[in-house]
Amino acid sequence: MLAKIHQAANPEYSGLGFHLVDSFAGLSEPTEKDALGYRETTLGKRQPIYSHNQGHFANSQGNVRKVMQDFPNIAYHEGWIPDILESLPEAKWSFVHIDVDLYAPTYACLEYFVPRLSDGGVIVNDDFSSPLFPGGGVSWAEYCQQNNLHYVVLDSGQAIYIKG
Repeated sequence: MLAKIHQAANPEYSGLGFHLVDSFAGLSEPTEKDALGYRETTLGKRQPIYSHNQGHFANSQGNVRKVMQDFPNIAYHEGWIPDILESLPEAKWSFVHIDVDLYAPTYACLEYFVPRLSDGGVIVNDDFSSPLFPGGGVSWAEYCQQNNLHYVVLDSGQAIYIKG
């Protein structure tokens, strides 16, 4: 959608400057901060309940490239967050869309991108209010509180931070 918006403004837009980061192996392993709740086991222990398990949403890079074929200059970065973030170009980022669902990768994205965000730059957290992925919102709220960052939550459940 974002690439199509660029193309609507500039029909020659080829994806240059657009970076897509994905494991293409689905979700990483959820942590307890991603739990929807707990169930008691027969041994009297609490077991976390997750909406999705590791590997859910796996998609091949080939499928994504096919969908994005109108944008041959998109830079694809395949790997796990936070490791893959170091492969990104050292730059000031103007727009970052975080849709990684879970606590740990959301927090890692914020640690990486917030210091590199340009003045007026925007970060969107797709999963802030997701009932299926509470960790995405928990990490956002924790990071923003720890760093005194102010954000708004949209009716869609997404959270947005704009660097002032």
